[in-house]
Amino acid sequence: MGVASRPPRPPRPHPPPRPHPPPRPHPPPRPHPPPRPHPP
Repeated sequence: MGVASRPPRPPRPHPPPRPHPPPRPHPPPRPHPPPRPHPP
């Protein structure tokens, strides 16, 4: 058997999960251009 003087290392604690960034706000929709008047 090997030397058992060293106790086993405790497992490393997991780091806390990173918080998700807030979602990007959607840009406002572009207004539609006014319709072209039909030529007579």
